[in-house]
Amino acid sequence: MKFASKTDKSRVVYNRKITMTGIPLEAYDYVVRGKPALEWVMERQAVTTHKDSGIVNDANLWATETMGDARYLLELF
Repeated sequence: MKFASKTDKSRVVYNRKITMTGIPLEAYDYVVRGKPALEWVMERQAVTTHKDSGIVNDANLWATETMGDARYLLELF
């Protein structure tokens, strides 16, 4: 997940096929531990690979394998 542009937080690109639009800027006022909750979710969506072990952390796989719902991450957002 990433913002459609650096200046527009009303649109978030989930992947090349899905873009969420019309996100009210007030939604970013909900802050948890000093960070807007929506930005926290976006940060956690990033697919990362641990440098030393090579283990891939992919929230999309977690959603399907653990939650049994590929839409879970979009619904969480």
